[in-house]
Amino acid sequence: MKRILAILMVLSLCLSLSAVAAADGAYTPGTYYAIEAGHEDGVVVTLTVDENNITDVQIDVSHETAAIGGVAGPALVEQVLAAQGSEIDGVSGATETSAAVRRAVTAALAEAAGKEVFGEKTPVADGTYSGKAPGFGLVSQMVCDVTFENGIIKAINVVEESDSQTGEWFANAEELLIPRLLESQSLAVDAITGATASSNGIKNCVGRAINAAGGVADEWYTPVEKSKDIVEIHGYDVVVVGLGGSGVLSYCAAANEGASVFGIEAAGKIGGNSVCTYGPMALNSEYLKKTFTNGEDYINEDDVYNTWIEYV
Repeated sequence: MKRILAILMVLSLCLSLSAVAAADGAYTPGTYYAIEAGHEDGVVVTLTVDENNITDVQIDVSHETAAIGGVAGPALVEQVLAAQGSEIDGVSGATETSAAVRRAVTAALAEAAGKEVFGEKTPVADGTYSGKAPGFGLVSQMVCDVTFENGIIKAINVVEESDSQTGEWFANAEELLIPRLLESQSLAVDAITGATASSNGIKNCVGRAINAAGGVADEWYTPVEKSKDIVEIHGYDVVVVGLGGSGVLSYCAAANEGASVFGIEAAGKIGGNSVCTYGPMALNSEYLKKTFTNGEDYINEDDVYNTWIEYV
């Protein structure tokens, strides 16, 4: 009996010591995951940890651009394991994917450690600071001037970009995304559908301006709550989903026949690629005239008509 009691006491002591060791560890052992937006939505990082170490890393970059962020996963896994945290160099050419992985690792480890992911931000200095980042344009990078006042982003001005040379999408990002950033004070806002690259360019410029002001851009990805309201519509004869060129034509055709029509579009504005068509269906486009010819016609419409008639 005494021997049994002694064994039980030893087992109890071992369990107590194990509990103390677990309590003194950096993490609660288990598997944790986080999702962050890279170039596209949905970079998923899954970490397995013991009391003090990351023992396994899985990174899903299947939604990223296949030839860029989509091939960066294995290298980023190695970097996270080597760093045992989010202080990674990233993969050259896959900047947005690398940044998403870094933020996701930070969030997953914070959960494993029982800490708040987003606490107080590192202070930013008052003033106007510039940030430069790639956008959609190939001619030059985008540059934004960002003004801070009392730790708040007060203004964002795009001072240099080449995105607008290829179409109207940049205008959508500039007009619709910047107010979202100012209202939410978060870089986690969704990009404008149809203008993803320009939206990401603006957000990355702001992030670099935050760093230039002494802050830490990763701390500005506080979650932005999305509406979960359910909206019911009734009484329409026709519903048009997607208001690109064909959708707008369908909408107008149905309306002209007397139908009650409801249209819905995911992008920031209606029209889709049709607003940037450079072919004969967009002779003397108002957008192109404004952008390239100071409002002057750039095509002789009679010549185009006569050539077309001769051709057909």
